[in-house]
Amino acid sequence: MDDRIAEFSRERLGGRPVPDDLATLLKAQWGGNDGPLEDLEVEFFAPGESHPLIDHSYLDATDLANPDTVANVAAINQVNSHIGFVAEGLNGAVLGYWFHPDEPADRPAPVVSLDTEGQFEILDGTMFAEAIVGKWVYDDDEWFGRLADGFVALGVPMPVRRTADLVRPRVAVDPATLHNQLFEAERARPAE
Repeated sequence: MDDRIAEFSRERLGGRPVPDDLATLLKAQWGGNDGPLEDLEVEFFAPGESHPLIDHSYLDATDLANPDTVANVAAINQVNSHIGFVAEGLNGAVLGYWFHPDEPADRPAPVVSLDTEGQFEILDGTMFAEAIVGKWVYDDDEWFGRLADGFVALGVPMPVRRTADLVRPRVAVDPATLHNQLFEAERARPAE
């Protein structure tokens, strides 16, 4: 398992250490114990696996002839270069860690999602498990508690038991704002 975690770190996180909760969840899923990950439809990427939201394989020639689409894809690619994508989640969103170079190195990397509408969002929570529960549970404290218990059973501490108690990570650069700035810059660029 340690070799597999090291490979995941190299491929998905640019060689950065795998956070403890993520390592525990990876080992559980690889061992066939999805626990609450199944309820949240979270599936970690296999080695070499991509996703249409990351590689844009869903685009056809008509899409690529539209200047706004081309500008949006270029902006998404630039933002994605700062994300270590690790999983697909509920409703087809992709999930990862925000590694923008302006983010302080002494804080855990925030969890970020990219949804099927091309929207980036920093998720509330101080670790992956909290972030994915908070993203899809909303204000159902009972469901939040059941999922938290499921993560604890897998060996992931979950001190937070309500969406309202999740901590909003501070970021130096917000991926959604960056995407909008890059999109406008790409649209203003003269055609080649």
